[in-house]
Amino acid sequence: MDKVSEGGQQRGGIVEEFRDLGRHSVGIDLSNLASSRARAEDLIALVVRNVMSEIHSMKGVLGRSANVVDFVNLEKSAIASLTSIKRLIVEGWIEPLIGIRHSLECGLPARQGREVRIGVFPTAANPLHWAHLLGGLVVMERFHLDKVIFVIAGQDSRKPEMAPAKVRHSMAKEVLHLFNPFFEYSPIALGTTSSGEENLFKILKMNPAQAIHAFYIAGGDHYHRFDPASGSPDTIQRLEEGMAVKSFGFDARLHRVSPVFLHRVNEERVIPTFLDVHRVGTLPLQTSSTEIRWALEDRGRWGKLSALPYVALASICGNGLYRVGECKEFLDTLHSSSGRVVDSQDVTLEPGHARRPSFVRSLVTLPFAALPAPNAANNQSPT
Repeated sequence: MDKVSEGGQQRGGIVEEFRDLGRHSVGIDLSNLASSRARAEDLIALVVRNVMSEIHSMKGVLGRSANVVDFVNLEKSAIASLTSIKRLIVEGWIEPLIGIRHSLECGLPARQGREVRIGVFPTAANPLHWAHLLGGLVVMERFHLDKVIFVIAGQDSRKPEMAPAKVRHSMAKEVLHLFNPFFEYSPIALGTTSSGEENLFKILKMNPAQAIHAFYIAGGDHYHRFDPASGSPDTIQRLEEGMAVKSFGFDARLHRVSPVFLHRVNEERVIPTFLDVHRVGTLPLQTSSTEIRWALEDRGRWGKLSALPYVALASICGNGLYRVGECKEFLDTLHSSSGRVVDSQDVTLEPGHARRPSFVRSLVTLPFAALPAPNAANNQSPT
């Protein structure tokens, strides 16, 4: 039988001093940081600043359409997790500046003298939203992970509603940089049709001398041995098979794999397996990429856009994704709702490029260059 761990309950102990960081913090130069433990306050403060800036800016854009409850739950959950993660850094449980190779463009980082604990979170990011991000923080906190690597899917011909892969990767990379170094973007799936499980084993292969415990993060809809609709192998079966046949040279003496399922509702089923399965209970923010795409087309559903990061909205509008129509019409409606002055000409982009329009830059300046990645090659632009 599988070993199932439940988690994801609402946590208290919100640190009030973090609430105003979104407007008052300044960029932090961490280029000479000796270790995460030495500057845990700075690492967390920078991410909190970005989170609060995103919330504040999205509230302003949505105006009366904003779902206040969602924003409150988002803020509380993010800050609670980040507060706990700060404690884990200070106590020496995790080291988010550790380097892990997760694409061919990355150099091989220095070998650590202990087992590194990482999350591998494959997602289509169509688009990436706060439920993904909060889920990553909760898993990092609960399982004492050094970092979470988001593996953005390549193109899937079976899903015509997916935005072009390069645009999705560019958009997700910008969102994930808000959480650097706790979250990292991996381009390993770009230009491929590889499954998330395959990419997990590829990442392990890229770190042949490093002991790693990888927590494979998946939505609760993948908690199956075989997909109920198609009958094809799902996460449990794919991970079992990959370990059994030593996919991509999997070495159980050096690498461990544990799946973690993020459930939108309480799940009582237990699937027999030799895997060390963990389940995280209902998250405070319930949404899906599909609901967000629908909301972009229907003003009556704009409350759902509270779950969309602000920089992601800018990229969506700038690239004309998800049938939002002409950006002028869409942003003019946002203008009438929020009272903000929007110049729709500022969001016209070349295909495949993501640039924040001037109305975004004027509302929030995010410190994208303030924190270098632990492995400089980890931030290569997708090609």
